[in-house]
Amino acid sequence: MSEEREPMFDDNDIADSVKRFEQMIRNNANAYFDVHEFENIIDYYIDINRFNDALKASEIALEQHPNAGPIHIKRIQVLINKGEPVQALKLLAQIEQIESSNSDFYILKGTALAQMNKTKDAVRFFDMALQLTYENKDDVLYDIALTFEHLSNYKTALLYLKQANETNSRNLSVLYDLAYCYEKLEEDDKCIAYYEKYLDIEPFSENVWYNLGTVYQRKENYEKAIEAYDFALAINEKYSSAYFNKANALASSGSYSNAITVFNEFLYHEPENLDALYYIGESFERLHQYEHAQHYYQKVLDAEPEYADAWFGLGVVSYHKEEYKESIKYIKKAIHIDSFNGEYWYSLGNAHMKSYENILAAKAFRKAIEIDPYDFESWLSLADLIMKQNKLLEAISLLNEAYHYNFDIAQVNYRLAAYHFINKNQELGSKFLEKPLGQDFHAHHEMLTGYPEASENETIRQLINKYKRQKP
Repeated sequence: MSEEREPMFDDNDIADSVKRFEQMIRNNANAYFDVHEFENIIDYYIDINRFNDALKASEIALEQHPNAGPIHIKRIQVLINKGEPVQALKLLAQIEQIESSNSDFYILKGTALAQMNKTKDAVRFFDMALQLTYENKDDVLYDIALTFEHLSNYKTALLYLKQANETNSRNLSVLYDLAYCYEKLEEDDKCIAYYEKYLDIEPFSENVWYNLGTVYQRKENYEKAIEAYDFALAINEKYSSAYFNKANALASSGSYSNAITVFNEFLYHEPENLDALYYIGESFERLHQYEHAQHYYQKVLDAEPEYADAWFGLGVVSYHKEEYKESIKYIKKAIHIDSFNGEYWYSLGNAHMKSYENILAAKAFRKAIEIDPYDFESWLSLADLIMKQNKLLEAISLLNEAYHYNFDIAQVNYRLAAYHFINKNQELGSKFLEKPLGQDFHAHHEMLTGYPEASENETIRQLINKYKRQKP
């Protein structure tokens, strides 16, 4: 949503009015305030989210000025801010005859209806308000859009933000929220376009550069993401979140050494952050520098023994060092803390397999599948264990179940094809082979994992050659 605004109430006269009003309340005394002063007092309380105080101020204001339309409007505004749209609509009905030419009346009515999820009715009253708006129309459109943003109705918010942008293409708040709404709707290209329009006007906004980086990072365009974070850091060298995200982007792009450097820069600003220490350990692990990885995982655990990922990291490092008993011990500690993490169970299964504990491995893979049936690797590993017991039909049955969740995964199709060919079912083997050949041809060597004799099968050779000719 829009970037934070500066506090509105720094005017000495307003501060004096609020001070006198609060003294009056404390002393249970009477003091006179004109309508304009009451409006400022109520706005002050609304701005700092003290809605009960704002409501009390509006009640006292109406005692002193019972026929003041602006005070009635403010009271209704407070009720809407308190999330009481039904009561607000009742009061609006009472002043409709008097305020029917006031655009604020229709704005409030639209807002109350929007809170009640009556979007069509809300839009109708907002449009009536816009017909009565002759100045600063882009600001009114923007405020209407904010109503829908607060309700997470981003599509409707966009309708008004686009109109506001057409009215004033240099309104930075509008450009920011256009990007924000498209980001929420995961329309990343449109989001990027509006952030870039914002930066064309105001290139020194570190927050917008940071936001732009997060969108590029979600699109896995790490080069652009890193560039955006660098701009944010050039503007504000203490922007710790930009260091953190830049380091993650570097790690995601495979630049682990540079990621470690930037994580350390982040730690200069936030030295107690355990996530950064963990990610440094993970980066060393990816670099196969296992001693360094263990050092950082242990540093995390020294500070927080319940940090499950750090225990898991120690387990992964031990696995790579072929210390499988140690690996099992550490992964079990991670599972004790977080037993619903499928990745932990999958890795535990692999460690048990390396320790020739196939029954325990199968139990771990089944648990991983129970947690996440879309984890195709656990299905395949379990199928391999079943095949080692020469239970071909049981393995096929298992993969048929896996296919229900992972029908678009090439590896599952290749493995099913392999098992059907082993079972002398050329028809089903060909069926499951053709799909992944068209989808991920270069992974066809997966066939050899489940069916080492695949290269000697004439049907398989013909299908591979057929799809090979179709590839560029």
